[in-house]
Amino acid sequence: MMTRIRVMESAITLMVIKIMLLVIGFARTHAFLQWRVRDRRTTTEPDTTALDASARSIVAAAILIPGRIECLEQSLALWYLLRRRGVAVELTFGMRQYPFGAHAWVTYRGEPLNEDREALRHYVAFA
Repeated sequence: MMTRIRVMESAITLMVIKIMLLVIGFARTHAFLQWRVRDRRTTTEPDTTALDASARSIVAAAILIPGRIECLEQSLALWYLLRRRGVAVELTFGMRQYPFGAHAWVTYRGEPLNEDREALRHYVAFA
């Protein structure tokens, strides 16, 4: 179940990440977020319900924020929030050739959390 607190936490995280990306760019934003979770042990074994709830709260928050929140902001926020909770998630980037497109998503044990596997079938993940 999605709580208001989780959606608010997601909304704040999304807004901060969006501003950081605009002001300092992707490389510095990503480095800062990695630095913030560097000492977090990834030992938490979440159930799939908790992971789905986290992904849904990001989507719900993105809808509430004025302006467009892209897959990059959503994936960075989901990755950061789950890593902060000790979940061993990975931030994944990929592209498709035709029509050209780039995409970002979060995976847990190889399974996408914030994207449907079918939607990703045209994307090749970067190593």
